[in-house]
Formats: sequence, structure tokens, C-alpha cells
Amino acid sequence: MTANSRWWEQALARRGGALPIHPADSHAGAAVRQPPAAAPRTAFLSHSSVDGAVAREVCAELESQGMSCWMAPRDIVPGTEWASAIVDGIARSSLAVVLLSTSSVVSHEVRREVERAYKEGKPVLPVKIDASTLEGTLAYYLAEVHWIDLTRRPVRRHLSPLVARTRDLLGVAAPAAYPAVVAAEIPEVRLDRLF
Repeated sequence: MTANSRWWEQALARRGGALPIHPADSHAGAAVRQPPAAAPRTAFLSHSSVDGAVAREVCAELESQGMSCWMAPRDIVPGTEWASAIVDGIARSSLAVVLLSTSSVVSHEVRREVERAYKEGKPVLPVKIDASTLEGTLAYYLAEVHWIDLTRRPVRRHLSPLVARTRDLLGVAAPAAYPAVVAAEIPEVRLDRLF
């Protein structure tokens, strides 16, 4: 590293590739953001905080099926700026899954996340978790997109269409099925020959 190196080259060398949020933050211990991965295969879960339990259930099912999810607040590193983390989460994801509910259709944050995903060219998969109707910004972006119905409870019993469509949109293969157990040929045992 030469004395003429730019500040970001020095910061990259010191942090092993992580980028400081701001040049003034290049000192040790500052919060850093990683550059976006080249080919992400992650689903960004957009939801209202009121629907956190359903979002965690959806996330757990997708991840149990071999897919990666980004979900606030779980994936926001402590000490980072919330909005910046959301923008990075969307940028690193290949798909936005939007949980639509009475709470999320009036949420400014959910609207911003959907708008950001569309501006970045990400597919957006709407998932209705109650009988809410789309309004305003969400109606503009999602009115023409067919949604997945998760209004029936318990949610876990009705997740298979969401799992299948998310897998298709992410280009993730289904986990290998367990190999079929072939019954070995069991020799006939004659009890009269044992004694």
C-alpha cells in the first residue's frame, strides 16, 4: 500500500474487503457494509412489524427448504443505520416476498421496500395473510400481480405454494429426496433347523 493510495483502498485492505459506511468511519470499530454479492439467491421478506410472527414462520419454512431469507430486524447488524440496512438487504436479494395484511398495506416502510425492489428490477411476490385490500402505492405496484393466499390458519399447513414459487423465482433446486429404502431380501428362517 503506497502513500498515494485512496482512503477506500486502504480501508479495504485493513478490513479484508468490507467497505466503511463513510470515509470518516474508516477508523477501527466503525460499522461496515459488505459489497453486494455477485449472484444472490436470497428472498427479502417485507412485512409490517405487527406481522412479525407470521414473517418468522414463513422465513423458517423457506430456510428449512434450503432457501436463504433476509428479514428485518433479524438480519440488521446492531449499530448500522436501519434504512441503509434495508437498502442493502434488498440489493443483496434476488426476490422480494411481501406479506400483505391490514397493517402492511398502510405501512410506509413496506411501501418503500416494494418500490425499491421494483426500481432494482427484483421480482415481487405478494402473499396475502388476511383479507386486506391494496391501496395507493401498493395497489399501483401489485394490483396486476397474482398473489399467494395464506389467509387460512395455521399458516404452516398452507405454505407449500409459497415455497414452490419462491424456489422457482430464486432458481433453487428442491432438496434431494431421501433415497428410497430398498428392502433387502431376507432369507427364510426355518425354526425346525435351528435346534
